[in-house]
Amino acid sequence: MVENKRLLFLDFCRSVAIIMMLQGHFISNTLDVYPSLIARIHIHDNSVPFWFNFWATIRGFTAPLFFIITGTVFTYLLHQELKLNKESYWKMTRVKKGVKRVAVLLITGYILQLNLKYLEYYFKGNFNPHFLGFHILQCIGLSILLILILTPFLRIMKKFIWLGYIVLSILIFILTSLFRKEIGVFPNGVNVIFQNIIQGPDTVFSILPWTGFVFFGAAFGHYLSVYGQGKNNINVYIFLLSCGLFFHLISVLIYWIYSDYNDQKQILFLWVYERIFEISLLILFLTFLSKFKFLQSKYLLGIGKETFIVYVLHAILLYGAVTGMGLRSLWEQKLSYFESIAGSIVFVCLFILIAQFIPRIRQVIHKSILGHGKPDA
Repeated sequence: MVENKRLLFLDFCRSVAIIMMLQGHFISNTLDVYPSLIARIHIHDNSVPFWFNFWATIRGFTAPLFFIITGTVFTYLLHQELKLNKESYWKMTRVKKGVKRVAVLLITGYILQLNLKYLEYYFKGNFNPHFLGFHILQCIGLSILLILILTPFLRIMKKFIWLGYIVLSILIFILTSLFRKEIGVFPNGVNVIFQNIIQGPDTVFSILPWTGFVFFGAAFGHYLSVYGQGKNNINVYIFLLSCGLFFHLISVLIYWIYSDYNDQKQILFLWVYERIFEISLLILFLTFLSKFKFLQSKYLLGIGKETFIVYVLHAILLYGAVTGMGLRSLWEQKLSYFESIAGSIVFVCLFILIAQFIPRIRQVIHKSILGHGKPDA
């Protein structure tokens, strides 16, 4: 029997991911020497301080961790309902909520790219092309939509649907190496909105390769829905170790095949397979940590349950999304080490505190608008 209780370790992983994002974005946007240090890392300059190199590596784990956990949570809930479902797939509650979530993510993602400071510019008939950029919310939304569309075709695999998601993840990574190895926009001759989804002038999080991380998370979510966590999370460890090592072996194999070739374009996106392996180990470690009571604080876990709202608010406060005025406009690359690190701690604590009030605010809104106090989960 699969556990119906909330998966605590996933909430803990989401909390860590959102905290990593908050501090990473704050420091990278405010630290005065950040641009020079990160540029030296990119050219493999050994003079970069060890602590900064370590921080930059950990920061690189944030987005993949976020995408994988998103796929895990969504697919776990979807397949929990599928096991009990007696109606048409597209009439399922979780599927309807998924479609609604896709719409909210896409719309919110584009709204955050507005800038009210340029209202006069817009009213004169001008258009800001950056509004059509493809960022993290749009990428997650489209990834969830793909899961919803493809899951009915995978149901024939029954308990092994997770293998189907793994295959799709690898296929996405293969397509990445084929379609994103050329410089310039791709595909040519199509509207910039669709170009940005893959490789356009304002692509930030392309579906290639990022959707592959979501599908890996989907495999994890389905595996959990079938086998549960197991005693002392043993099933979690089995999946993460076996699948992580499998992706690591893929990267080793690809590197071995192309090691004698001077043209390195073929292995340009080799990092995605290694990143799956690294994030698998990270989630394994976080799963182990999540069992300790002192880390199960309502403050820490609370922010992990409100990642969407926290992301939106941080984009407005830090980047000046919509309003055009944020902390970055005041402190962009102007703070010392101490100021930037101290500021990031305050920034994170502020959002941990805000997250505690979000459920109450949501309950009041639903009670006043819908006439009941329980929001649509």
